[in-house]
Amino acid sequence: HLHLRQPELAAELFADLDDHARAAAIYHEGGYLKRAAFQYAQAGDTEQAIQLYIALKQPESAAQLAAESGDIDRAVAIWCDIDNCEHAAALLVAEGRRAEGAALLESNELIHAAAGLWSEVGEMEKAGQVFERANLWADAAQCYAQAGLTIKAAQAYFLAGEARQAADLYLKAGKPQKALKIYVQLQSYRSIAEVYKQQGQWQKAGQAYLAA
Repeated sequence: HLHLRQPELAAELFADLDDHARAAAIYHEGGYLKRAAFQYAQAGDTEQAIQLYIALKQPESAAQLAAESGDIDRAVAIWCDIDNCEHAAALLVAEGRRAEGAALLESNELIHAAAGLWSEVGEMEKAGQVFERANLWADAAQCYAQAGLTIKAAQAYFLAGEARQAADLYLKAGKPQKALKIYVQLQSYRSIAEVYKQQGQWQKAGQAYLAA
């Protein structure tokens, strides 16, 4: 009769006896959903607990429980459902799934966060590729430059509208003709002269110096 008259007290007693499944069922039947969810989790019925937390509009608790139980993909899905993809990505990274975390952030247009996952481990080329796919050329150029990819950096700087920086990098990379073409567009005669001088074309170098 105790169960019928005082379900809450009965559930507490069963919980004290480590009969969490029975305590959960009583709480659930009595409408004590938060307590029921906790007891389901204690009893190892993670799925039922997750469903109750979601019904209670407590998705953070649901996601945390899913992660603690080892169901990382379920936790990731729950975090993304509430627009917290950064937390979802952090879970993936913690599981050694950095590429998936970065892709998740990128697909949700969290471009700088996605690139940051690569740059924090020194993968500057991959960070640059993230920025490139988003047409963030100046950011891509900086990453490629840090990665030592001079020509890719030059291309990205040019697309970013930073033509002089692009030309300087082309020259550094041993591509004087590409650099020269840009310097001509910029009417940067001193730079044109320097390129011609490096190539031993003294007459053209002199003409460019005069034009400057």
